[in-house]
Amino acid sequence: MAKDNKCELPEIVEFLKLSRNLVRQMELLENTKVPIEYKKLTIEAANKVGNKAYEYIGKLSA
Repeated sequence: MAKDNKCELPEIVEFLKLSRNLVRQMELLENTKVPIEYKKLTIEAANKVGNKAYEYIGKLSA
């Protein structure tokens, strides 16, 4: 994050890009045959991102 815990527009844009990439990756996993270990790693990463996003949105809503 930027100095003084301020979230700048470029950081928000980067977060959205990363989120979209993660969603695309998950869609690819649904439609391809890859080892279960890879799917598990991707699911764990998605859970971490989702939890952080949920926490962040909760702070914004408060």
